[in-house]
Amino acid sequence: MDHALPMPAAPGLPGVDRRTLVGLVLTGAAGAALRDGRLMRPFDEGPQMILDSTRRSLTTLGQTGYDQLGPRKVAIALRAAERAMAPALTDPGLRPAQMRDAKHLYAQLLTMSANADSDTGQAVEAIRTAEMASSLALEVGDAQTAGHAQVIVAGALSAGGAHRRAVEVARRARSYAGSTPAGVMALLAEADAASLLGQAHTVLDTVTAAEEAHALLADEMWGQPGYSFGTYHPALLKTFGAISLATVGLHAEAGPRFEEAAAAAGPAAGLRVVIWLWQARSALEAGDAGSAHRLAGLAVAQAESRPAAWVAEGVRDLSADAGGAFVDLVERVDGWGFTPPV
Repeated sequence: MDHALPMPAAPGLPGVDRRTLVGLVLTGAAGAALRDGRLMRPFDEGPQMILDSTRRSLTTLGQTGYDQLGPRKVAIALRAAERAMAPALTDPGLRPAQMRDAKHLYAQLLTMSANADSDTGQAVEAIRTAEMASSLALEVGDAQTAGHAQVIVAGALSAGGAHRRAVEVARRARSYAGSTPAGVMALLAEADAASLLGQAHTVLDTVTAAEEAHALLADEMWGQPGYSFGTYHPALLKTFGAISLATVGLHAEAGPRFEEAAAAAGPAAGLRVVIWLWQARSALEAGDAGSAHRLAGLAVAQAESRPAAWVAEGVRDLSADAGGAFVDLVERVDGWGFTPPV
């Protein structure tokens, strides 16, 4: 990975970048650095209070934030949570169990931050942050979060055109996460990368494997269609499996899955945007430009309250494939964080 670009400063810690902070936490040196006065001044709130508050913030953002806020606002909220958490990470008085809890929580926070970076088109930053999250999670034996973070790495690599590398990373994610919800996500990430390589048989096999793995999860691991570390909703499973199948032209396999996803999604606005965009793609490939425009219009209208780079990219691609016929929609998504390649 290229780390030549400057790392972002660790929120709340002037002069200290995030990678340095993660390194200190991994080596157990953060408390010593604090005692030397190199990180920050002492704080008034107890570390457990800070950890509990951060955990509540992440739960709220996962349950409702991704559906009600744009990814930029989610990223801002996560940075605020990271600033608030910094004192707990650098407290020299943390007991071993508290430090383990802090590392686990910080790994989840960084994973969510990486996902928000990916949503806003910052693939390089998403990869960097997710790799740090994965390292922290492995340090405390949290294989599921480590796998979840590697899924984000795979997605960012794939978005950047490194599809074969993305397949490798997705398989690594699966090896970490095993038979957890993140393991299902890893199989879908592999299917996504394989679809962009045009490997139809691999896509069908991997999507089927993801569905079989999901069926073996306990019912409480299905959860809701929000952002979660311990659950994976059937609507997400069907949506992302269908996308990979549609990408390789397996529309007969993808269509019913899109319908199942739409039925299961309920009021999940973000997921409906994904479904509508891909149904628009299928309609356009079937020669029905009118239906494609209508579906894409529904997606744009739904996404206007939480604009994201991937929505803009999808609309631009649709318009290009329709000979520029969706220019009105392209104008509406202009400035949503996606700049088409020159």
